[in-house]
Amino acid sequence: MKALPPRALALSTSLVLAITASSATAFGEDTEEIPFADPLMVPLEPSAVGPFEIGLHGDLTLWADTFERPADQGRGGGLYHRTRAGGFGRFHSLSLHAEADLAAGRFAGAGIPTPPPVGDHGARPFHPAFDALPQSIDPRQLYLQWESPVGQLQAGLQTSQWGLGLVANDGAQDDYFFGMPFGGDRALRVLFVTAPLRPAPGPDFLDDIFLVVGADRVFRDENADWLAGDEAYQAITSLFWQGDQGLLGGYAAYRDQTDRDGSTLRILAMDLAAQGRWTTDDDIWSFSLAAEGAYLLGETTRADGPDLTQPIHVEALGLATHGEIRHNTSGIATQLRAGFASGDSNPRNQNLHRFRFDPNYRAGLLLFDHHIPAWTQHSVDGAADELTLRDTPRGIDNLVESGSISNALFIHPLILWGATDDLTFATGFLTGVTHRSLRDLRATFEAGGDPVGVAGRPRAGRWLGWEAQAGVRYQYQVWNSLTLAARAEGAFLVPGEVFEDATFGSDAPTALLRAYLSAHW
Repeated sequence: MKALPPRALALSTSLVLAITASSATAFGEDTEEIPFADPLMVPLEPSAVGPFEIGLHGDLTLWADTFERPADQGRGGGLYHRTRAGGFGRFHSLSLHAEADLAAGRFAGAGIPTPPPVGDHGARPFHPAFDALPQSIDPRQLYLQWESPVGQLQAGLQTSQWGLGLVANDGAQDDYFFGMPFGGDRALRVLFVTAPLRPAPGPDFLDDIFLVVGADRVFRDENADWLAGDEAYQAITSLFWQGDQGLLGGYAAYRDQTDRDGSTLRILAMDLAAQGRWTTDDDIWSFSLAAEGAYLLGETTRADGPDLTQPIHVEALGLATHGEIRHNTSGIATQLRAGFASGDSNPRNQNLHRFRFDPNYRAGLLLFDHHIPAWTQHSVDGAADELTLRDTPRGIDNLVESGSISNALFIHPLILWGATDDLTFATGFLTGVTHRSLRDLRATFEAGGDPVGVAGRPRAGRWLGWEAQAGVRYQYQVWNSLTLAARAEGAFLVPGEVFEDATFGSDAPTALLRAYLSAHW
């Protein structure tokens, strides 16, 4: 059986379950083609030309921002840093891979308000850079890889990425102009990938069908944190085809998790992903289309339902698609991102339907990162008032959003112009609606269950508003192995009826400005 080609995918999984107390929880800056990913499919390094090979990579990024948040949270901002360094060494068919984030977090300023512990997923710089071990030194990868005659075996700490990153996201995909990836999903994993049909006679495409099996002990994702006391285990399998023009595949992953507070989670995730790319014969136009759909099914004791002796049934759906049309001669690209995350109409029944995208899946800069998190925190703070709810429901903190897309249907067109090879301009527009009403828990309780909006609007609305973004990036290649880059971006949000007050008055617009300096090697 011939060895797996360089474009073969090592599939790794870390199920990021989009569960809240009421629920379960592309293309790049340079419009680069990206692999699909939970389980992760990450292209392997090419086989060494000689018997021994070594490689290093990394980046250092400094950025600063200022932003506004609603619900009396006011103006915020800070200065942040992250250095990501890694490398590999290969001897014949055996290789060692390592990577870590260093001093990743806030250097100065108030920064992003820290969410409750259950929402502290590590995909935003919530903490000071030297606050604790995960900020000072945060391991991402340390694993051995053996390329055997019958397949590839990997064992150790590995990152996890699949498809568009709805369910698993390694925090390393620079497939979106605005914002930046941070943290990422990781697991202690034993993984085997093989191409079972290569020995058999038949069409060439059979050589590009891969089978993956593996087992995980989750180290960190937005749903579990081993160092904080969560215990999560997974069994995974996947079957996919990957060729020069795209990818098509699916996987199944079963997670058994016990949280630090004793709550349990038993979930089966089923995920399909596809990607295609085409170029006209004259190489003037290129097209890309990608999609991912994830379905979660299982049960949890993370939240209280009507029957406190029974677990809550989990059933949730997440969908996303990315498309791009690029005029190669002018460097102008039009992109479209759209997605859906199911929500809950009743946070206290026996069923949880809220799906949360992985927080490293990004859309916009203000609506999902700042505005919705501020108002959901305001709602939970009010619901926890002992004079209103003397028996605070278990898992109520899970309702505080902390940067993930959840309970929403959104559409996000963008235009990018590569004025030169080094200078790129971008602009985007984001709008959406909630799947189920986003409600204030205390006011809804006092209204006898009739949904009241998070800011007090009777008959909670569904339109989230609109957000516009603009940015510019310049990069300079110092030499072959070192590139310097600078980027500036801004966003302006006009909130929709979801955030209207009791007199149907509109919430105030908010804005964000951010600048980056980085070095890549």
